[in-house]
Amino acid sequence: MLWCLESQYQRIAAAETSFQRYVKTEKRACGILGTGSERRHQPNEVDYYHKTIEGLVHLEEFSKTFTRELTFEVACRIRGRQRVFDETYNSMPREIALKKVELALELDDFIGWRRWFRIAAEDMDGQFLEIRAARRRFFDCDPDGDHGCDIDLEKARTDEPIDWDINEPTIGPHARLDSDDD
Repeated sequence: MLWCLESQYQRIAAAETSFQRYVKTEKRACGILGTGSERRHQPNEVDYYHKTIEGLVHLEEFSKTFTRELTFEVACRIRGRQRVFDETYNSMPREIALKKVELALELDDFIGWRRWFRIAAEDMDGQFLEIRAARRRFFDCDPDGDHGCDIDLEKARTDEPIDWDINEPTIGPHARLDSDDD
């Protein structure tokens, strides 16, 4: 069971890393998720359009990883009540937010896109942090940190939620071009 959960965790963690890379890149003064970006970007900008599509795909890919691997028996039970399952699943806050991100993209509604992107991102980010905390608690009682297995608890990984109120710093030769003037 532990290895089954671990393979699912690794899948989620890999998608979260990719998602966070996108968020950190765009959560800068000149990015589409940076503070004040709603005043700088217009829907007719080609770069804006491609970055919002990329953001939606990152959200969708991250969301897919939370789908649990099912045994054949469980898959059969779900299939027997597929309509009820789909209606319940599609009414969850994350699924509603993802649909609203997609709709805002279609309507060139940048402010709506940012709002619903954040809501979906916070939902998934929160669930990932809950999974990480539960994963760590599983090993809390191990003496001297000896887990008896080769599972890396990734203690160096940051367990902080996304802070949308601050821009990410720009490091490197282009730092002056991307300074926060808000």
